[in-house]
Amino acid sequence: MKIIKKLFLVLIIFLAVFAVGCKKDDDNGNNNGNNNGNGNENGNGTIDDPVPDMKGQTFIIMVNRASTTDPRSEAYTGSWKDQKIAKIQEVEDKYNIKVEYRTYPAEAVWGGGRERFIIENSVNDTPKAHIYEMPSYSIAILAEAKAILPLDSLIEKYGNPGYWPEKAAFGMVMGKQYAYDDGYPLVGQGIFYNIDLLEEYLGEGKGTLPSELWLAGEWDWDAFREICYQLLPGISGRAVEGAAVIGGRAYNWAYQMLGANGVHVVTTDLKSELSTAPAIDTLTFLHELISVPGMWEWQSAALENASCPQFKAGNIAFHNGEPYWLYDSTKWLDYQFNMGFVPYPTGPNTNEDLSNYYINEIYGKTSYVVSSSYSLEKVPPGYENIMFHEENIFRIWSDLQYFPEIDEETGYSSTDEIVEEWVFTTLELYYSPKGNNASIEAHKSIMFRGYPDYFYSLYWARSQDETKSFMLEIQQAILSGSIRDEMIDLVSRIHQEFLDTYTNLGLTEEHYK
Repeated sequence: MKIIKKLFLVLIIFLAVFAVGCKKDDDNGNNNGNNNGNGNENGNGTIDDPVPDMKGQTFIIMVNRASTTDPRSEAYTGSWKDQKIAKIQEVEDKYNIKVEYRTYPAEAVWGGGRERFIIENSVNDTPKAHIYEMPSYSIAILAEAKAILPLDSLIEKYGNPGYWPEKAAFGMVMGKQYAYDDGYPLVGQGIFYNIDLLEEYLGEGKGTLPSELWLAGEWDWDAFREICYQLLPGISGRAVEGAAVIGGRAYNWAYQMLGANGVHVVTTDLKSELSTAPAIDTLTFLHELISVPGMWEWQSAALENASCPQFKAGNIAFHNGEPYWLYDSTKWLDYQFNMGFVPYPTGPNTNEDLSNYYINEIYGKTSYVVSSSYSLEKVPPGYENIMFHEENIFRIWSDLQYFPEIDEETGYSSTDEIVEEWVFTTLELYYSPKGNNASIEAHKSIMFRGYPDYFYSLYWARSQDETKSFMLEIQQAILSGSIRDEMIDLVSRIHQEFLDTYTNLGLTEEHYK
């Protein structure tokens, strides 16, 4: 009887300790199995650590749209479908898991709602997934809230040697890495233009097209200004309400015109360059254009859409945008004119070799993060190989990634296949007329110049509140022309906002001196 009581007591203690290590929600895919004791070879090099046996538990990846993210879906539109399906099967067998893609619930569809969803569930230790898809601008917000985990040591230990530095930058905040995946941050932002309008008012011939000027190294502020003024009399005389040379919200133009002049709105170490001389010059240039009657239509571009309907209607020559606008029903789907593309013109601060020519990705790029609920610190000693935690999760996630073959020159995965597919699936289909090689080549030339801008990691930066919105303040400065003073004041408040809200990332006043 005493022996039975002792065994019962041991069992009770075991169950109590094990319960502490388990998560609160069954959806998070926790495991109560045993380690199989095998060595791990993940394709990134041999790892001596034992391979966890997760006993058939579900590994959950929460995404925008499962149908277009899960390669097993018929609706999947991403690259390397077959290879990624094979990866999933391999990983499921290796770790004894079931990989499942789930969409975010209605309250976490995008933006602040998604950020709050992850933060609240991380704080309460009730994660709804092992991996979360997020726009990169949200990473700083989640890192500050301690809702996600830094991955630097795990990437070093288990990451693929071909992992692109360009993509790594989109998960970096204040020197730490918080995101990892096999996606490449191809640049889509640029200026789209109505070829028919340009040929009507400038004369037919490719020599007049901005994309040709870009390829010749002649597309700068002066060239852009000259074409705009050449178009102005004809377009302003169309007697169509909303007809203009340029269309779109001034703040969207500002983000990219600043980058094309070597300026970041907010850097990865959370500093703004809006008050620098090149920034003031850029915004002043935009002010000069928007002040000319008939030159710019922006009022009809609603904040929630930011696209002027008159561009789709064929009455605006130039509009900011990116390729998906061409086939988005809320943007330009079914436009009826020949479409061209040109990068933003180079500014006077741009280096001749374009080494400081940036596409500021204010809206971020898709990245994937791990909830802090899975911190290894929360796992009871001895249970490291039978529970989901940051290391096991990252190992599984890393094994699910597919990278092309290594480029011998760079030492990283080749981007050739990525570029070829994007050209084939998007650029060749939507830049018209068919065979508009100048637009395609112009776009290809800037595909790798994306910079992870963290302006929208501040709530008031992306706010549409007319009374307090940093992005609308930039637009208002362009409209008024009171640029220098307004930018000095705005940068001061941006930095103060970071100091007030990002204390967990180690920001101090010294950081901004």
